[in-house]
Amino acid sequence: MKIASARDALVFLSRQIYQRYVEEVLPLIAETWHRLGIGAGERRKKDLPVSDLNTAVRTLWGSERNIIEKLEKKKVRLVTPEKGRRCPLGLENAGRKLCETMMRLDQGMLEALIGNEVGMDIVHTVAAGDKKCEIIYSVIESNS
Repeated sequence: MKIASARDALVFLSRQIYQRYVEEVLPLIAETWHRLGIGAGERRKKDLPVSDLNTAVRTLWGSERNIIEKLEKKKVRLVTPEKGRRCPLGLENAGRKLCETMMRLDQGMLEALIGNEVGMDIVHTVAAGDKKCEIIYSVIESNS
């Protein structure tokens, strides 16, 4: 893996640590990626006045290649194309658990953008050998 940025280095380090220590380090890796996502989302929020999940997902990942579908008022489905696209985190065949852990990045970005906790269900992932990625994001309502 070529390392050309701090993010590339974090991807490489996360994969290496996971391969060596497996389950034991997943919470640490998850927290690191989540915090990175929150920081990135807070920086982007200054330029992107979004407050709802659908707009946030479309703003971050909307393109003619990705399919974004609003399922409910506070639930959105994102599907990446099956061909011609690599995982931005380089997780092809790295395993579902590492994908779920490192995707806390995207979860954190969405939470910072909309100011609410976001649930994430990874239905399909190239990290587990699937042909595409499919993620369902949903707003988690607080009980207060």
